[in-house]
Amino acid sequence: MHRQDRPAISRAHLAVVRPTCIDTKPFQADMSIEKTAMMVIAQMLLAEKPRKILEFGSGLSTIVVNSIRPKYVGSVFVTVDDSQVWQKNILDLCHSDFCPNFFSCALEDQIFSGIFGKFYELSNSLIGFGPFDIILIDGPIQGPCFKNSFNRAMAGAVFSKIARPGTLIILDDAWRWAELNALRLWHDMGLVRDQVVYGTSRGLAAMRAV
Repeated sequence: MHRQDRPAISRAHLAVVRPTCIDTKPFQADMSIEKTAMMVIAQMLLAEKPRKILEFGSGLSTIVVNSIRPKYVGSVFVTVDDSQVWQKNILDLCHSDFCPNFFSCALEDQIFSGIFGKFYELSNSLIGFGPFDIILIDGPIQGPCFKNSFNRAMAGAVFSKIARPGTLIILDDAWRWAELNALRLWHDMGLVRDQVVYGTSRGLAAMRAV
């Protein structure tokens, strides 16, 4: 795993993100993605020019990604969350005629490579939008990695259904214990390659699907 201490952020990327990263409700909580991490993601989106984007965990990132993603015919942005009420709040803040595809998916107990935890139960209709060019893994933070707690490592179980070789996978909060374990697990299982962790305050990991 490679660490990049100082993400290269241009003034153009800052200008794209700054108007959307507002310090108003509902984004005052620590759970919202940090501004520096969002600027790195914006840089990746502008560089990759993805046709299909999948996000686990709707929120501030949904608004920013929707504001800068390519809006050409055939482009798709799918965002997943377990709360329809929360997603309605996010939709109201998107201020765009070109809105994401919102999917409300229940959190279900799952097991993956001997690890227990909750993750979104993906429907066939959602999977049908794939494979995706970029997958952003965020979602609720509910304590450490133990049974019946939300566990982002479980996303590895569906990579084969939603990713293609070379898909850019982005994981927020990469310095947390559970997320570091997820990165090691995916690497050891041969699910991802070229892992890089950017030196934002909570860590932002990027890697490619195998």
